[in-house]
Amino acid sequence: ARPLASKLGLEGRLATDNIARNPQRTATTANALLIGVFLVTFVSVAGESAKDWVVDQIQEIESADYLLARTGGTLDDDLLATVNGVDGVETVESFRRETVTLNAAPALVSTANTETLLALTDLEASAGSLDDLEPGTIAAISSSGLDIGDTASLEAATGAEVELTVVALLAEGLDVTQVGALIHQQDFDRLAGDTAPTVAFIDVATGARTETQDQLDEATANRPDLELIDGNALGKLIGSIFDFLINAVNGLLGMSVAVAVIGIINTLTLSIFERRRELGLLRVVGMTDRRVQRMVRVESVLISVLGTLTGVALGLLAGATTIAAINRLFDTSIALNLASGRLILVIVAGVVLGVAASLIPARRSTNLDVLDAIQAS
Repeated sequence: ARPLASKLGLEGRLATDNIARNPQRTATTANALLIGVFLVTFVSVAGESAKDWVVDQIQEIESADYLLARTGGTLDDDLLATVNGVDGVETVESFRRETVTLNAAPALVSTANTETLLALTDLEASAGSLDDLEPGTIAAISSSGLDIGDTASLEAATGAEVELTVVALLAEGLDVTQVGALIHQQDFDRLAGDTAPTVAFIDVATGARTETQDQLDEATANRPDLELIDGNALGKLIGSIFDFLINAVNGLLGMSVAVAVIGIINTLTLSIFERRRELGLLRVVGMTDRRVQRMVRVESVLISVLGTLTGVALGLLAGATTIAAINRLFDTSIALNLASGRLILVIVAGVVLGVAASLIPARRSTNLDVLDAIQAS
Protein backbone atom coordinates (compact mmCIF):
# COMPACT_ATOMS: atom_id res chain seq x y z
CA ALA A 1 0.00 0.00 0.00
CA ARG A 2 3.00 2.31 0.44
CA PRO A 3 3.28 3.49 -3.22
CA LEU A 4 -0.42 4.36 -3.30
CA ALA A 5 -0.47 5.99 0.13
CA SER A 6 2.65 8.03 -0.73
CA LYS A 7 0.57 9.90 -3.30
CA LEU A 8 -1.24 11.49 -0.37
CA GLY A 9 1.92 13.13 0.88
CA LEU A 10 3.58 12.96 4.28
CA GLU A 11 0.46 11.83 6.13
CA GLY A 12 0.06 8.96 3.67
CA ARG A 13 3.62 7.74 4.27
CA LEU A 14 3.25 8.07 8.02
CA ALA A 15 -0.06 6.18 7.93
CA THR A 16 1.60 3.29 6.11
CA ASP A 17 4.43 3.21 8.66
CA ASN A 18 1.94 3.27 11.51
CA ILE A 19 -0.08 0.26 10.36
CA ALA A 20 3.16 -1.65 9.65
CA ARG A 21 4.56 -0.80 13.09
CA ASN A 22 2.41 -3.43 14.79
CA PRO A 23 1.62 -5.98 12.07
CA GLN A 24 -0.05 -8.48 14.41
CA ARG A 25 -2.52 -5.90 15.68
CA THR A 26 -3.20 -4.63 12.16
CA ALA A 27 -3.74 -8.16 10.83
CA THR A 28 -6.04 -9.07 13.71
CA THR A 29 -8.11 -5.94 13.12
CA ALA A 30 -8.30 -6.51 9.35
CA ASN A 31 -9.16 -10.20 9.80
CA ALA A 32 -12.49 -9.40 11.41
CA LEU A 33 -13.50 -7.49 8.29
CA LEU A 34 -11.81 -10.04 6.03
CA ILE A 35 -13.93 -12.92 7.32
CA GLY A 36 -17.21 -11.07 6.82
CA VAL A 37 -16.28 -9.88 3.32
CA PHE A 38 -14.98 -13.36 2.44
CA LEU A 39 -18.28 -14.98 3.36
CA VAL A 40 -20.33 -12.31 1.56
CA THR A 41 -18.24 -12.76 -1.59
CA PHE A 42 -18.35 -16.55 -1.40
CA VAL A 43 -22.13 -16.67 -0.91
CA SER A 44 -22.69 -14.11 -3.68
CA VAL A 45 -20.46 -15.81 -6.26
CA ALA A 46 -21.53 -19.39 -5.52
CA GLY A 47 -25.19 -18.44 -5.04
CA GLU A 48 -25.47 -16.33 -8.21
CA SER A 49 -23.73 -19.03 -10.26
CA ALA A 50 -26.07 -21.73 -8.95
CA LYS A 51 -29.10 -19.50 -9.49
CA ASP A 52 -28.16 -18.77 -13.10
CA TRP A 53 -27.70 -22.47 -13.81
CA VAL A 54 -31.02 -23.50 -12.25
CA VAL A 55 -32.93 -20.73 -14.04
CA ASP A 56 -31.26 -21.67 -17.34
CA GLN A 57 -32.27 -25.30 -16.87
CA ILE A 58 -35.88 -24.25 -16.31
CA GLN A 59 -35.66 -21.89 -19.26
CA GLU A 60 -34.78 -24.86 -21.45
CA ILE A 61 -38.01 -26.52 -20.31
CA GLU A 62 -40.16 -23.44 -20.92
CA SER A 63 -38.33 -21.85 -23.79
CA ALA A 64 -40.96 -19.35 -24.93
CA ASP A 65 -40.17 -15.94 -23.42
CA TYR A 66 -43.74 -14.59 -23.45
CA LEU A 67 -47.22 -15.70 -24.42
CA LEU A 68 -49.71 -13.08 -25.62
CA ALA A 69 -53.35 -14.16 -25.59
CA ARG A 70 -56.61 -12.34 -26.22
CA THR A 71 -59.75 -13.35 -24.38
CA GLY A 72 -62.93 -13.30 -26.40
CA GLY A 73 -61.32 -12.06 -29.59
CA THR A 74 -58.44 -12.32 -32.02
CA LEU A 75 -55.02 -10.68 -32.37
CA ASP A 76 -55.25 -8.08 -35.12
CA ASP A 77 -52.37 -7.29 -37.47
CA ASP A 78 -51.82 -3.80 -36.02
CA LEU A 79 -51.36 -5.21 -32.52
CA LEU A 80 -48.93 -7.87 -33.74
CA ALA A 81 -46.98 -5.23 -35.65
CA THR A 82 -46.78 -3.06 -32.51
CA VAL A 83 -45.50 -5.96 -30.44
CA ASN A 84 -43.03 -6.96 -33.13
CA GLY A 85 -41.68 -3.39 -33.17
CA VAL A 86 -40.78 -3.39 -29.47
CA ASP A 87 -37.04 -3.15 -28.88
CA GLY A 88 -35.60 -6.56 -28.06
CA VAL A 89 -38.42 -8.58 -29.64
CA GLU A 90 -36.93 -10.95 -32.21
CA THR A 91 -39.87 -13.14 -33.23
CA VAL A 92 -43.64 -13.03 -32.84
CA GLU A 93 -45.34 -16.25 -33.89
CA SER A 94 -49.13 -16.10 -33.78
CA PHE A 95 -51.31 -19.18 -33.99
CA ARG A 96 -54.91 -20.25 -33.69
CA ARG A 97 -56.16 -22.10 -30.64
CA GLU A 98 -59.56 -23.52 -29.81
CA THR A 99 -61.15 -25.40 -26.91
CA VAL A 100 -62.72 -28.65 -28.10
CA THR A 101 -63.54 -32.10 -26.82
CA LEU A 102 -61.09 -34.85 -27.71
CA ASN A 103 -62.69 -38.27 -27.35
CA ALA A 104 -65.35 -36.60 -25.14
CA ALA A 105 -62.72 -34.98 -22.86
CA PRO A 106 -62.05 -31.19 -22.80
CA ALA A 107 -58.86 -30.31 -24.63
CA LEU A 108 -56.98 -27.53 -26.41
CA VAL A 109 -56.15 -27.84 -30.08
CA SER A 110 -54.00 -25.48 -32.15
CA THR A 111 -52.65 -25.00 -35.62
CA ALA A 112 -49.45 -23.14 -36.40
CA ASN A 113 -46.24 -23.09 -38.37
CA THR A 114 -44.73 -26.20 -36.77
CA GLU A 115 -41.14 -25.36 -37.66
CA THR A 116 -41.27 -21.88 -36.07
CA LEU A 117 -43.23 -23.15 -33.08
CA LEU A 118 -40.58 -25.78 -32.36
CA ALA A 119 -37.86 -23.13 -32.48
CA LEU A 120 -39.63 -20.85 -29.98
CA THR A 121 -40.99 -23.37 -27.49
CA ASP A 122 -40.13 -26.61 -25.74
CA LEU A 123 -42.47 -28.60 -27.98
CA GLU A 124 -41.00 -31.89 -29.13
CA ALA A 125 -42.31 -35.27 -30.12
CA SER A 126 -41.81 -38.06 -27.61
CA ALA A 127 -43.08 -40.53 -30.20
CA GLY A 128 -43.65 -40.27 -33.93
CA SER A 129 -42.66 -37.16 -35.87
CA LEU A 130 -44.21 -33.75 -36.32
CA ASP A 131 -43.02 -33.86 -39.93
CA ASP A 132 -45.87 -36.32 -40.54
CA LEU A 133 -48.50 -33.78 -39.48
CA GLU A 134 -50.75 -33.57 -42.56
CA PRO A 135 -54.48 -33.16 -43.16
CA GLY A 136 -56.33 -35.89 -41.32
CA THR A 137 -53.66 -36.33 -38.66
CA ILE A 138 -53.01 -35.01 -35.14
CA ALA A 139 -50.08 -34.66 -32.74
CA ALA A 140 -51.67 -35.44 -29.37
CA ILE A 141 -50.28 -34.75 -25.90
CA SER A 142 -48.58 -37.83 -24.46
CA SER A 143 -50.81 -37.70 -21.36
CA SER A 144 -53.99 -37.90 -23.46
CA GLY A 145 -53.99 -41.70 -23.35
CA LEU A 146 -53.69 -41.96 -27.13
CA ASP A 147 -50.99 -43.83 -29.00
CA ILE A 148 -49.56 -43.69 -32.49
CA GLY A 149 -52.14 -44.93 -34.99
CA ASP A 150 -55.15 -44.32 -32.72
CA THR A 151 -58.14 -42.32 -33.92
CA ALA A 152 -58.96 -39.04 -32.16
CA SER A 153 -62.49 -37.67 -32.39
CA LEU A 154 -62.60 -33.86 -32.04
CA GLU A 155 -65.78 -31.81 -31.63
CA ALA A 156 -65.99 -28.01 -31.48
CA ALA A 157 -68.56 -25.93 -29.59
CA THR A 158 -70.32 -25.29 -32.91
CA GLY A 159 -70.94 -29.02 -33.30
CA ALA A 160 -68.36 -29.49 -36.07
CA GLU A 161 -66.58 -32.85 -35.82
CA VAL A 162 -63.44 -34.38 -37.33
CA GLU A 163 -61.71 -37.68 -36.84
CA LEU A 164 -57.94 -37.66 -37.06
CA THR A 165 -55.18 -40.25 -36.87
CA VAL A 166 -52.48 -39.83 -34.24
CA VAL A 167 -49.08 -39.57 -35.94
CA ALA A 168 -47.06 -38.03 -33.06
CA LEU A 169 -47.17 -37.57 -29.31
CA LEU A 170 -46.05 -34.27 -27.76
CA ALA A 171 -43.76 -34.56 -24.72
CA GLU A 172 -45.01 -33.03 -21.49
CA GLY A 173 -43.83 -29.48 -20.90
CA LEU A 174 -45.00 -26.04 -19.84
CA ASP A 175 -45.45 -24.70 -23.36
CA VAL A 176 -47.48 -27.68 -24.48
CA THR A 177 -50.15 -26.76 -21.92
CA GLN A 178 -50.69 -23.52 -23.88
CA VAL A 179 -50.71 -25.18 -27.29
CA GLY A 180 -52.50 -28.44 -26.67
CA ALA A 181 -52.75 -30.91 -29.52
CA LEU A 182 -51.51 -29.84 -32.95
CA ILE A 183 -53.52 -30.37 -36.12
CA HIS A 184 -53.24 -29.27 -39.73
CA GLN A 185 -54.70 -25.92 -40.79
CA GLN A 186 -57.32 -27.55 -43.03
CA ASP A 187 -58.64 -29.67 -40.14
CA PHE A 188 -58.69 -26.62 -37.85
CA ASP A 189 -60.74 -24.72 -40.44
CA ARG A 190 -63.26 -27.60 -40.50
CA LEU A 191 -63.58 -27.34 -36.71
CA ALA A 192 -63.47 -23.60 -36.00
CA GLY A 193 -63.68 -21.94 -39.39
CA ASP A 194 -61.18 -19.60 -41.06
CA THR A 195 -60.48 -17.48 -37.97
CA ALA A 196 -57.70 -15.06 -37.08
CA PRO A 197 -54.96 -15.91 -34.55
CA THR A 198 -55.87 -15.66 -30.88
CA VAL A 199 -52.50 -16.43 -29.28
CA ALA A 200 -48.84 -15.56 -29.99
CA PHE A 201 -45.50 -16.66 -28.67
CA ILE A 202 -42.92 -13.86 -28.30
CA ASP A 203 -39.18 -14.45 -28.38
CA VAL A 204 -36.85 -11.69 -27.12
CA ALA A 205 -33.12 -11.14 -27.41
CA THR A 206 -30.89 -12.59 -24.71
CA GLY A 207 -30.33 -10.15 -21.87
CA ALA A 208 -33.17 -7.84 -22.96
CA ARG A 209 -35.99 -9.40 -20.96
CA THR A 210 -36.42 -6.70 -18.31
CA GLU A 211 -36.45 -3.67 -20.63
CA THR A 212 -38.48 -5.53 -23.24
CA GLN A 213 -41.10 -6.60 -20.72
CA ASP A 214 -41.55 -3.00 -19.58
CA GLN A 215 -42.26 -1.96 -23.17
CA LEU A 216 -44.57 -4.93 -23.76
CA ASP A 217 -46.48 -4.02 -20.61
CA GLU A 218 -46.85 -0.47 -21.92
CA ALA A 219 -48.06 -1.75 -25.30
CA THR A 220 -50.75 -3.90 -23.68
CA ALA A 221 -51.58 -1.71 -20.65
CA ASN A 222 -54.70 -0.19 -22.22
CA ARG A 223 -56.02 -3.52 -23.46
CA PRO A 224 -57.80 -5.40 -20.65
CA ASP A 225 -58.71 -8.11 -23.14
CA LEU A 226 -55.01 -8.98 -23.57
CA GLU A 227 -53.02 -11.24 -21.28
CA LEU A 228 -49.22 -11.16 -21.34
CA ILE A 229 -47.79 -14.23 -19.64
CA ASP A 230 -44.11 -14.47 -18.75
CA GLY A 231 -42.90 -17.77 -20.19
CA ASN A 232 -40.22 -18.11 -17.54
CA ALA A 233 -42.43 -17.40 -14.54
CA LEU A 234 -41.20 -20.50 -12.69
CA GLY A 235 -37.60 -19.57 -13.40
CA LYS A 236 -38.17 -16.05 -12.11
CA LEU A 237 -39.82 -17.44 -8.97
CA ILE A 238 -36.87 -19.72 -8.24
CA GLY A 239 -34.49 -16.89 -9.05
CA SER A 240 -36.28 -14.65 -6.55
CA ILE A 241 -35.98 -17.39 -3.91
CA PHE A 242 -32.24 -17.59 -4.54
CA ASP A 243 -32.01 -13.79 -4.31
CA PHE A 244 -33.88 -13.81 -1.01
CA LEU A 245 -31.59 -16.47 0.46
CA ILE A 246 -28.44 -14.73 -0.76
CA ASN A 247 -29.60 -11.37 0.57
CA ALA A 248 -30.68 -12.91 3.87
CA VAL A 249 -27.29 -14.57 4.40
CA ASN A 250 -25.48 -11.39 3.37
CA GLY A 251 -27.66 -9.41 5.76
CA LEU A 252 -26.59 -11.65 8.64
CA LEU A 253 -22.97 -11.42 7.55
CA GLY A 254 -23.33 -7.65 7.49
CA MET A 255 -23.55 -7.79 11.28
CA SER A 256 -20.03 -9.25 11.39
CA VAL A 257 -18.86 -6.40 9.19
CA ALA A 258 -20.36 -3.93 11.68
CA VAL A 259 -18.45 -5.65 14.46
CA ALA A 260 -15.29 -5.36 12.37
CA VAL A 261 -15.82 -1.61 12.05
CA ILE A 262 -16.03 -1.35 15.83
CA GLY A 263 -12.77 -3.29 15.98
CA ILE A 264 -11.09 -0.77 13.69
CA ILE A 265 -12.32 2.08 15.87
CA ASN A 266 -11.00 0.40 19.01
CA THR A 267 -7.62 -0.39 17.41
CA LEU A 268 -7.13 3.15 16.19
CA THR A 269 -8.25 4.60 19.49
CA LEU A 270 -5.76 2.40 21.34
CA SER A 271 -3.03 3.29 18.85
CA ILE A 272 -3.70 7.02 19.30
CA PHE A 273 -3.58 6.64 23.07
CA GLU A 274 -0.21 4.92 22.84
CA ARG A 275 1.15 7.54 20.42
CA ARG A 276 0.02 10.67 22.27
CA ARG A 277 3.56 11.99 22.65
CA GLU A 278 4.40 11.21 19.02
CA LEU A 279 1.28 13.00 17.76
CA GLY A 280 2.09 15.94 19.99
CA LEU A 281 5.61 16.20 18.55
CA LEU A 282 4.20 16.11 15.00
CA ARG A 283 1.96 19.03 15.84
CA VAL A 284 4.86 20.92 17.45
CA VAL A 285 7.08 20.65 14.36
CA GLY A 286 4.34 22.10 12.19
CA MET A 287 1.89 19.33 11.22
CA THR A 288 -1.57 20.89 11.37
CA ASP A 289 -4.44 19.25 13.22
CA ARG A 290 -6.20 18.72 9.90
CA ARG A 291 -3.25 16.75 8.51
CA VAL A 292 -2.92 14.69 11.69
CA GLN A 293 -6.57 13.74 11.42
CA ARG A 294 -6.08 12.95 7.77
CA MET A 295 -3.22 10.60 8.67
CA VAL A 296 -5.49 8.72 11.08
CA ARG A 297 -8.22 8.49 8.42
CA VAL A 298 -5.73 7.07 5.92
CA GLU A 299 -4.67 4.46 8.50
CA SER A 300 -8.30 3.41 8.95
CA VAL A 301 -8.95 3.22 5.20
CA LEU A 302 -5.77 1.20 4.62
CA ILE A 303 -6.80 -1.35 7.27
CA SER A 304 -10.33 -1.65 5.87
CA VAL A 305 -9.12 -1.90 2.27
CA LEU A 306 -6.60 -4.55 3.32
CA GLY A 307 -9.34 -6.65 4.89
CA THR A 308 -11.85 -5.97 2.10
CA LEU A 309 -9.61 -6.76 -0.88
CA THR A 310 -8.15 -9.87 0.77
CA GLY A 311 -11.65 -11.06 1.69
CA VAL A 312 -12.94 -10.49 -1.85
CA ALA A 313 -9.95 -12.32 -3.36
CA LEU A 314 -10.33 -15.31 -1.03
CA GLY A 315 -14.11 -15.33 -1.55
CA LEU A 316 -13.68 -15.38 -5.32
CA LEU A 317 -11.18 -18.22 -5.04
CA ALA A 318 -13.47 -20.22 -2.72
CA GLY A 319 -16.50 -19.59 -4.93
CA ALA A 320 -14.67 -20.57 -8.11
CA THR A 321 -13.25 -23.76 -6.60
CA THR A 322 -16.65 -24.69 -5.14
CA ILE A 323 -18.36 -24.33 -8.52
CA ALA A 324 -15.53 -26.27 -10.20
CA ALA A 325 -15.89 -29.04 -7.61
CA ILE A 326 -19.67 -29.24 -8.14
CA ASN A 327 -19.20 -29.40 -11.91
CA ARG A 328 -16.67 -32.19 -11.54
CA LEU A 329 -18.58 -34.22 -8.93
CA PHE A 330 -22.03 -34.00 -10.51
CA ASP A 331 -21.04 -33.57 -14.18
CA THR A 332 -22.82 -30.23 -14.47
CA SER A 333 -21.86 -27.15 -16.44
CA ILE A 334 -22.42 -24.31 -13.98
CA ALA A 335 -20.84 -21.13 -15.33
CA LEU A 336 -19.03 -18.91 -12.84
CA ASN A 337 -20.90 -15.67 -12.13
CA LEU A 338 -18.56 -13.16 -10.49
CA ALA A 339 -21.49 -11.04 -9.28
CA SER A 340 -19.35 -8.05 -10.25
CA GLY A 341 -21.97 -5.47 -9.33
CA ARG A 342 -22.27 -6.80 -5.78
CA LEU A 343 -18.48 -7.15 -5.40
CA ILE A 344 -17.89 -3.56 -6.52
CA LEU A 345 -20.48 -2.50 -3.95
CA VAL A 346 -18.65 -4.52 -1.28
CA ILE A 347 -15.31 -2.89 -2.12
CA VAL A 348 -16.81 0.58 -2.12
CA ALA A 349 -18.56 -0.20 1.17
CA GLY A 350 -15.21 -1.32 2.62
CA VAL A 351 -13.65 2.06 1.81
CA VAL A 352 -16.68 3.94 3.15
CA LEU A 353 -16.62 1.90 6.37
CA GLY A 354 -12.93 2.68 6.75
CA VAL A 355 -13.67 6.39 6.51
CA ALA A 356 -16.61 6.07 8.92
CA ALA A 357 -14.52 4.11 11.42
CA SER A 358 -11.88 6.86 11.41
CA LEU A 359 -14.18 9.73 12.37
CA ILE A 360 -14.03 9.27 16.14
CA PRO A 361 -10.31 8.31 16.40
CA ALA A 362 -9.32 11.16 14.06
CA ARG A 363 -11.13 13.68 16.24
CA ARG A 364 -9.54 12.26 19.39
CA SER A 365 -6.07 12.43 17.85
CA THR A 366 -6.03 16.23 18.19
CA ASN A 367 -8.27 16.71 21.23
CA LEU A 368 -5.37 16.65 23.67
CA ASP A 369 -3.47 19.88 24.21
CA VAL A 370 -0.07 19.88 22.47
CA LEU A 371 1.96 20.43 25.67
CA ASP A 372 0.01 17.74 27.53
CA ALA A 373 0.55 15.37 24.60
CA ILE A 374 4.33 15.95 24.63
CA GLN A 375 4.53 15.24 28.35
CA ALA A 376 2.54 11.99 28.02
CA SER A 377 4.53 8.84 28.60
